[in-house]
Amino acid sequence: ALVERGEARKEHMDCLMARRNQEESEERAAQQLQADRQSVIAFLNEFYQDCLFGGEDPEKYANNISEKCYDKLTSSGVDDEETDSTSEINWSLLGPRFESEMEVKRDIASHFNITHYHDNWYRVCFSAHGTTEYRQIEALVYKNKIIINDFR
Repeated sequence: ALVERGEARKEHMDCLMARRNQEESEERAAQQLQADRQSVIAFLNEFYQDCLFGGEDPEKYANNISEKCYDKLTSSGVDDEETDSTSEINWSLLGPRFESEMEVKRDIASHFNITHYHDNWYRVCFSAHGTTEYRQIEALVYKNKIIINDFR
């Protein structure tokens, strides 16, 4: 009876340790997910501030888009006569549709924000002169690099 009680106690301790390890693992995963989301939001903020509002060359972000996103950004929706293999990336598709005069750009830059939306999707909110527009960007951390995978 003493041996059985000792075995039961050991099984109980093993069970408690396994549960604690599982909870710690889930907590680490949740913290990593939160850190990844914060990294993506910071990256998207930098991207929009640099390229859409700051006038920097967006080509420096070409390595941060997936093949799927590249295809969407380079297909103009019209069959071009010249099928140029070095298609221009139309970065403006990631921005707001309203005019982007400098004054409006400054207004948008001071009234825009990015929030996590769902899974790997983020909502970008642009506001200018009482008009608000949204873009949804799918972005994720892959091998310590942020990749824009899709947009709508």
